Amino acid sequence: MGLLIPLWAVTRRTPLSPLTLGGALLGLALGFTLGGVLTAYLPLLPAEVLGSLLGAVLAWVILGGPRQARTPLLPLLACAALPLAFLTGGHAGLLLTVLAATLLLLLLPRARWLAPATA
Repeated sequence: MGLLIPLWAVTRRTPLSPLTLGGALLGLALGFTLGGVLTAYLPLLPAEVLGSLLGAVLAWVILGGPRQARTPLLPLLACAALPLAFLTGGHAGLLLTVLAATLLLLLLPRARWLAPATA
């Protein structure tokens, strides 16, 4: 989870300080913890989805939110969706593989450092 946001920043040539990255990861962790706490009050799936979304929003705000044009919204949503894959029962491996392949296809075409050299 902690590698998606720095990889996004590298491929977009966006500066990302370690303190900001740590704060964003703590925001995600707080959302996951909140999802666990909400299971005492809500059914399991809505509680975990709400906690994951709140964690992603908190991390988004820490990373700059609406003030910054290049906020890593896609990697944040993917990080928030990772724990939810384990609520599906026996299909977690398949869902995580599809999520990783989708992220790879979405993030790599914009990577400037992967473009072939022109003569």
